[in-house]
Amino acid sequence: MSGQMSVSETTPSIDHYSNLFQTFETGLNGGSDHAIHDVRRAALEALCREGFPTRRDEAWRHTNPTPLSSGLFGPVDAPRPDDGTLSTWTVAGLTEGARLVFINGKFDESASRLPDTPHGVRIRRLSQAIADGDAAVSFLGRIASSEEGGLAALNTAFIDDGALIAVESGIDYTTPVEIIYLTTPGEQATLVTPRTLVVAAQGSRLQLVETFVSLGEGEHLTAPVTEITLDDEARVEHTRIQNDTHQGHHASLLFVNEAQDSNFTSHSLGLGGGFVRNDVTTVLAGERIESTLNGLFLSRGEEHVDNYTSIEHAAPGCESHELYKGVLADKSHGVFRGKIHVHQIAQQTNAYQSNQNLLLGDDAEIMSKPQLEIYADDVKCSHGSTTGELDEQAIFYLRARGIGEAAARRVLTRAFADELVERISHDAIRAHVEALVTQRLDQLLDSGE
Repeated sequence: MSGQMSVSETTPSIDHYSNLFQTFETGLNGGSDHAIHDVRRAALEALCREGFPTRRDEAWRHTNPTPLSSGLFGPVDAPRPDDGTLSTWTVAGLTEGARLVFINGKFDESASRLPDTPHGVRIRRLSQAIADGDAAVSFLGRIASSEEGGLAALNTAFIDDGALIAVESGIDYTTPVEIIYLTTPGEQATLVTPRTLVVAAQGSRLQLVETFVSLGEGEHLTAPVTEITLDDEARVEHTRIQNDTHQGHHASLLFVNEAQDSNFTSHSLGLGGGFVRNDVTTVLAGERIESTLNGLFLSRGEEHVDNYTSIEHAAPGCESHELYKGVLADKSHGVFRGKIHVHQIAQQTNAYQSNQNLLLGDDAEIMSKPQLEIYADDVKCSHGSTTGELDEQAIFYLRARGIGEAAARRVLTRAFADELVERISHDAIRAHVEALVTQRLDQLLDSGE
């Protein structure tokens, strides 16, 4: 992390988390003797040493991280939401696969479903995997480094529970796995640090849906970290859904490491929140890799949504495809910064990056900065960004065919978003995302009328 924060900026929150860690450590009931606790302690030390990001950090130049570093967030127990609320966020068409539900970081057995899985497939609570010495736990923290402090260190220091999915070599496990993290704020500022670890061995295949939702008002910080490791020829399709309230702070980190001939696809759906920051880092570490990042975010009110992506082409003959879209209404503000880094060794790279944004009002804003950093000669790389309003000529065309203006705007806005929704390969997941997008777009369009 570049730049140091002043004592006045860091001391209250860093001291707070240091004290919180002591309480957390005391409550581990013997877990502090496990090797993973050395990882926790090292992460806390990094957090105390390096602090949180500031606007002096290049990656945070267009988003003020002070709300993350100044808040004194802590764990809060919460009751289970009613079945109707929970069903809104579960994929209706998935009736047989595994579903892990966590409420304020605590596993909810009654809302979860852990059916028997084929030999070589392990879907389990992270806390149990740590306690049992599951071999896959050795991957924890390998690609989500805590050395530079910040949000990765905060999450790692307070690793308690979460989800572990490990698929062994050659297993085609296409039944989607659902992981749902619910945050219910309490009277005090609430901290939730979900952790997901996915290990896909050689030639394996996996479909995964992660959902992060906050329920009810109250200040809170959800700071999840997801690590996905793909061995040679593995294929993983990852859908991520995020929805927070206006008092919510959501700062997520997704780290992906791909070995040769692997294929990773990400679908990111952001439905809003007072402060949202999503970081995605993918490393193409072997030859003939394909990596695809799809993203759609919808914002309204005075929400701030920042998507920061980094694709590292570190080997020859790989392809990456990235398309992020934003729909912004009212006085909401968006940021997109995407960097493709092509290392000198990464000849014959094919990389495409595009950011497209639709503004539904005069007060909505987006800062878009796609970037290419190329050190190889034999490459095909392109990037671009477009921002604008609905095409008035297209609206006129629809109205001339008897469609009202409001309906015409809905048709065009929906078509803009559908390009990304339609990229989800699984029918039930795609239908679930489609319903969520339709509902939120209606809210955005209604607020602008």
